[in-house]
Amino acid sequence: MFFVAPDRPVIALTLRHDRIDYFWFTLLHEIGHLVRDFGDDVEGFFDDLDSSEGSDPREFGADTFAQDALIPSADWEKSPLRTSPNPAYVRDLAARLGIHPAVVAGRVRRERNSYRILSTLVGHGKVRGLSAGPTPSGRDLCRPSRNAL
Repeated sequence: MFFVAPDRPVIALTLRHDRIDYFWFTLLHEIGHLVRDFGDDVEGFFDDLDSSEGSDPREFGADTFAQDALIPSADWEKSPLRTSPNPAYVRDLAARLGIHPAVVAGRVRRERNSYRILSTLVGHGKVRGLSAGPTPSGRDLCRPSRNAL
């Protein structure tokens, strides 16, 4: 994330993991940095997803912001998903919160540190297809140009 002007942040996301759950968590994580970490003296921030460092309090804060923005703590705490990763419970909580089931399934997977469960619900390969499509000039921003290859 960076600022093109003091009041104009730009959040850049990749489709490194083309999943609905990952897209929404990452977007809210970056918005969390905006809300929590940026003042007049900060020009930008780069999340290094390959870094093994897990002790940055800014990252913890942005993760917590994203988690709570997507699924409020009170709803998560009383959900049977905390003890039973049942697809029916995923759909129920998603319907009650008005969010995509992929977001709930992603939270369950993250909380349990088990990325094999609920894999049919996280929306693999679904984000790229949701792009706004081609620009007025005909260029699809979700596909690399020939010059970039």
